Formats: sequence, C-alpha cells, structure tokens
Amino acid sequence: MFNLLRTLCLAIAFTAPVFSEWTSPHNLANEESAPSALIPFPREVEWKEGELNLSSADHWELKGKGADNDAVKIAWEGLLQDVKGKEKEPINVSLEIAGDSLTEEQSVEGYILTVEKKGIDIAANSQSGYFYGLQTLRQLVSGKESLPYCQIKDWPAFRYRGYMQDCGRNFRKIERLKKEIDLAARLKVNLLHWHLTDYPAWHIQCKAYPELNAPKHRTRDLHDTYSYAEIRDLCEYAKARCITIIPELDMPGHSAYFDRAFGFKMHSPEGMKIVSTLLDEFCKEIPEQLCPIIHFGADEVRIPNAAEFVGMVTKKLQEHNRIPVQWASDRDLPVADTSIEQRWGEGPNTADKSINPERIPRRAFDSTMGYANLLDP
Repeated sequence: MFNLLRTLCLAIAFTAPVFSEWTSPHNLANEESAPSALIPFPREVEWKEGELNLSSADHWELKGKGADNDAVKIAWEGLLQDVKGKEKEPINVSLEIAGDSLTEEQSVEGYILTVEKKGIDIAANSQSGYFYGLQTLRQLVSGKESLPYCQIKDWPAFRYRGYMQDCGRNFRKIERLKKEIDLAARLKVNLLHWHLTDYPAWHIQCKAYPELNAPKHRTRDLHDTYSYAEIRDLCEYAKARCITIIPELDMPGHSAYFDRAFGFKMHSPEGMKIVSTLLDEFCKEIPEQLCPIIHFGADEVRIPNAAEFVGMVTKKLQEHNRIPVQWASDRDLPVADTSIEQRWGEGPNTADKSINPERIPRRAFDSTMGYANLLDP
C-alpha cells in the first residue's frame, strides 16, 4: 500500500465558473479519533452509542437491487476477505436507493452508510456509490470483531482522483498493474493515467508499422509490448472497479524511438501521416466505452508547425469521439481549445503554475505538485 501511495497524484477537473479553493471539512483530531483508518476521510461522520458484533464472513449476506452488479460483487468479495468476526448471527448488508437524500452532485459517486442494531445499509443512486460505500465498510471492518453504530455520508471533493504509471520508461506487466488498480480502487481513486510511450519505446502493439515494435529501435525493456488484447483487458478490469484509464501516447516529443524506426521526425509531413494511422489503429482497437479520453502528451518540445500538429491530432481524436488531453507548461505545445489541459511544473515556483480559472477557462487537471516519486524508478 505504501508504494502505491507514494505514486499517487491528485488530478482535479473543473470548469472555471464552479472553481473554488478546497479545504478539508475535518481537522486532524476528527480523523485520529475515528475507530478505523478511513482513507480518504468521509465528508460527514456521526458515531453513535452502541456497536454491532460481527459474524464470520460466511454469515454475511448482501441484499438489494444493485447486489448483482459486477463492480458491487468485486467490492463485496474484497470486503469479505477482511471480515474477522466470530459471531454466527446473520449480518445483512442492504443496498438501497438514496433518492433525494443525495443531491444531484452527490449522487454521481456518493453514498450513505448506516450501521445500526438491525444491520448495515448502504444508500446510493449509482453503481460507483455502492462500490465506494462497500470500500468504506471494508475499512471499518478490517480486523475488527465489532462495529460502532454510525452514519457516514460521503461524496468526492474532486471529480477525478488519479495516479499515473510511466510504463513508457519502466515497463510493468499487466498483472502488476491490476494489483495496483485493486489498491487504488480501495482508496476511491477513479482514474489511471497510463503513460505508454516515451523516449525508449512505443510499447503498444502496432499492426500498421510492425517495425515500431522492433527491439533494435528500443533502449529499455527491449522485448516488452502491450498487445491490444492486454490493453482492452486492463481497461475492462479497471472499469469494473470504477476506474477510467487514460492512455498517454506522447507526441511529438519524447519520441526518439520514432526517429530510430523511421529516420525522420514525428512532426514532419511523413511523420504526421504515420501518427494519423497510429491514432486510427489505436482508437479502432480500443473502443470508446473503454477509453473515452486519450492523452497525447505534447510536452517538452518545440516544433515549427506546433499549431498544425496539435490541430491534426485533436481533430483525429475527435473523429473517434475521444476527449484529448495535453500537458501544459511553459515548455509544451499550445493547448487546443478542445483539449483538457493538464498543468504541471517543477522547481521552487511550481505553485505559480497551478490552475487559475481566470487564466485557464477550459477544463483542466491540476498536477502541479509534480511526481511523488520523482527520479525514483
């Protein structure tokens, strides 16, 4: 868990009219006095007198209309692994509709968790709400033989809560990434920024130009390539855990592998034709419902035809109904009006580069805190 936490970075998405400075509604004393470590700490928590003695896992039952949902089943199976109760009385966990108890904003991922004498209720208006309610319940029961009566009402402070894995530089096997996704989901993370290409290699299967996958054009992880089947599998695995994967196909910078494979630059006329084909192939292989957002980097590079290149890529992604994302700092290509802007920075003045809604009217992710594991592969 610690290693995952070290790589987590917060991604904040907003539109300018609703932006405001966020502060935690709790002080540290509220979190430290809780009977269990709740991460992230819920919005509203009321501890009550009395407690529910817990039975062993084989005496627990999940009921309600959402009980057959795939994400709910996954969360339930994980929860039962952490149940350590010893009683034999049945423990009923009922999934209910929250209705007007949650506002429209809260209903997207929010839930109300109630523990009382008769059992445990989780009220929500969405699949992810039940999923996150069960994750909080799992944190409450972990290693415990009883639960305090309580009511917890929770919904996220940020629409997108993400972390990034740079597999363009450090290839990770799919099974390793799945384990990390399992841990991230328990912390209510809902986005994985999957950096798939960088200077060493294009680690994505390429049918149109197989030479792009040739080991001789790579400088690290020479024989490691993600097949389209593996990429689809991981996207489906994440989606079943309420996590959306944003793949990053970094271009036209961070693309030395491209020069080695073809003998010309990615932003050249010949290179742009290949890029167009690569994007067509990726979008046809990885369907929109699994991958609605695609990051195309555009960072740390200067090219004479910047507007032309950005326009070509964003138009191509939009043809496939994808939302484009670009890195955004003073060293990156200009951000298209149709792109999500991902702010980043480093050094002593990083805070000056963070999101300012008066300066950045478009949708944006704020990643200006940089990498928690910078220079630590």
